[in-house]
Amino acid sequence: MKENEDKVIEELLDEWQNNNVSFKELLFKLFIEASKEDKEKDLDKPYIISYKNIVDKTAAFLNSELLVEDPITVSIIFEYLLWNGYFSNEHSYQFRMDKRINNFSSFGADIVRGQGVCLNNATMLTDVLKQMDYNVCSSICYVHQNEEIPKDKSNMPPIERNIYSGTTLLEKIKNKKNILVYQLLKPIALKFGNHAIVLNEYNGKVFAIDPTNLCFMTYKEDNVLTSLNGVVDFDLKKTFTSILNSDSIDKVNDMYNKINNTNNSSIDFLNNDFISNYYLEQINYCESKKDLLEDFHQECKNDINIISRTLTKHK
Repeated sequence: MKENEDKVIEELLDEWQNNNVSFKELLFKLFIEASKEDKEKDLDKPYIISYKNIVDKTAAFLNSELLVEDPITVSIIFEYLLWNGYFSNEHSYQFRMDKRINNFSSFGADIVRGQGVCLNNATMLTDVLKQMDYNVCSSICYVHQNEEIPKDKSNMPPIERNIYSGTTLLEKIKNKKNILVYQLLKPIALKFGNHAIVLNEYNGKVFAIDPTNLCFMTYKEDNVLTSLNGVVDFDLKKTFTSILNSDSIDKVNDMYNKINNTNNSSIDFLNNDFISNYYLEQINYCESKKDLLEDFHQECKNDINIISRTLTKHK
């Protein structure tokens, strides 16, 4: 593996020296190669194995026990399982930024410890959908902080979310009146993104899911998605999406091309009526299957315990 890595780096440096790639492209490609190596080195870690077990069990449970047959329904039921703690230690889950581990090889594993953010949520949903053979990738985007999605809470799916009341880094800086630092960091977030969602292809068309804000999105304009009620826009960030999906960059390119093609990115039944009707129907279905859901949580319990004990930051 080390010899192959050195060979790739040498080839990239040769490309740069021969003016075939820019310095920016060189750094990007080197980062991609480094992220691939990190993931490969961690494959035999206990938390990676247990996290994969939970993803496999989730996919099998949705398919065999709940009889789910499409990625839209998978996503809704995943949101229900996520926010009701069925993947987590102590059977509870909270959105919070301050206690994450965020191992690059397994962002989704943080969920098992009972807390996480959009990157953890989007990555685990992506992993489950991949295991079920759907064409999917996580995507980095920019969405305005503290924007309620949607603003009218009567349109919010009835899934209770436990949101930690602590402020974000940008808010803390702003509250401390450090305006200069705030003004420097805000454009960085605008350029590189501050949120993670999931892009999914279904019947030849691409839509997006935000399991953090219980939100589906469709095409608005090139590299911009909008929530179903048109309240919030999401600016897609292709470069960092490619880094996040370093093992499937061709898929990222294909997904972005399709979502920017209006003929391939509009799904007729994804609308506000969908939220109030089909969403509620699936949530009620989950409520009627509580015994099955508890059995699923118990089946995952050993892997949950292993991750809680062994998950560490990448070294």
